[in-house]
Amino acid sequence: MGAGGDAVAGGRGSGSAPMPRRPEELERELRERYRHLQMTVDELAERLRPRELARRSAAGAAGRAKAALHGSQGELRVERLGAVALGTAAVLAAVWFRYRRRG
Repeated sequence: MGAGGDAVAGGRGSGSAPMPRRPEELERELRERYRHLQMTVDELAERLRPRELARRSAAGAAGRAKAALHGSQGELRVERLGAVALGTAAVLAAVWFRYRRRG
């Protein structure tokens, strides 16, 4: 172990700079680590906000829908659009018939 602390004494693993010797250096490093930790916590909190989760989910769904309905050159895939329209019409018809039977 070298004077002034080595990688193990500094608690940073091998290949790291030695631990600061003066209180001012230690305080500066602690402030830098605190700021970095605070930025990380803020970023995680933003990612987990319900509004942000909903926005990312909606953006992902819109992207998947666009990819499903458009070809690689951006052209509209009419056969898929027709299939979606037909499926939607079938579901709406089934719901309509079901409610009509009840009434």
